[in-house]
Amino acid sequence: MLNKTEQSDRAPNPNEKPEDCYCSALPKGSGQNPPAQPPAYQPSQAFGYQPPQAPAPPLGQFCQTNMGVVGPGRPKPVGSQCWVDTHWGRVFGQMISM
Repeated sequence: MLNKTEQSDRAPNPNEKPEDCYCSALPKGSGQNPPAQPPAYQPSQAFGYQPPQAPAPPLGQFCQTNMGVVGPGRPKPVGSQCWVDTHWGRVFGQMISM
């Protein structure tokens, strides 16, 4: 095979395809055209593999503080930080479900 920088001393034949063409891998006379691009490898499709799915965290609507339980409010994951604004300032707590 010639490099692209080398020149051949024989005249090019218009019916001859270069050796590095993808078409040469197909059987002669098959009438098939090579695909435009090889298909992309998708790991999730190999062997029917499905990536593991984590279950959704349980949601709570009540904020438990040292001053008591306040709610219902916006749903947030149980155990996440929440706060309640009181007359004495902001009081932090933890989300619970009831």
